[in-house]
Amino acid sequence: MANIVGLATKAVRDIFELQARISAMRQVGIIHKIARTIEQELNRYIRWAMKDASLDKLEFMSNIAIKRFDSAATGMRTMNQQVQDFFQGWAAEYRDYYAARPQIQKPPRVLYGLVIIQHGVALLTMDSAKPGRRAKIFGEFNMAQENQWLESSILVAIPICMARDRLVRMAEAGTLQEKQNNEREDEDA
Repeated sequence: MANIVGLATKAVRDIFELQARISAMRQVGIIHKIARTIEQELNRYIRWAMKDASLDKLEFMSNIAIKRFDSAATGMRTMNQQVQDFFQGWAAEYRDYYAARPQIQKPPRVLYGLVIIQHGVALLTMDSAKPGRRAKIFGEFNMAQENQWLESSILVAIPICMARDRLVRMAEAGTLQEKQNNEREDEDA
């Protein structure tokens, strides 16, 4: 029990401290590593959330994703289209995955995406059951503003836990299979 509490505390603390790390990276000029650092920390938090709910042992396609885009490579109009293209492709793959597994009843419809562009993170959602729909932005925050650490941390943690809870409902229904290979994943991958 103490180990579970320790892991939960570390996961939340790491999300809380991310803002300060990103702010410090900007101040010392290490801006080229900011987006990748944010992506790694958010993925680490997702892995913790899945493991905490024992979902890490089950086979499923997740309803939450982190996607990093390089704004230096494209303009903002193209960036918006890239984000929408990512969501459209993900939603189609998600629908196909669960359509091929009829034993899985009622997979979560809402897809949650945390999109990273430089030091900014946007929370977008999409109803996967409605092809052609555009992803909607529910919040945007600047990870380099150290004084916004609480708001940003909550905006990250809540949708991740909401997505996880919807997957837990599926697992509790007994429709998910155990993974064939239960090897431990590299935590820094």
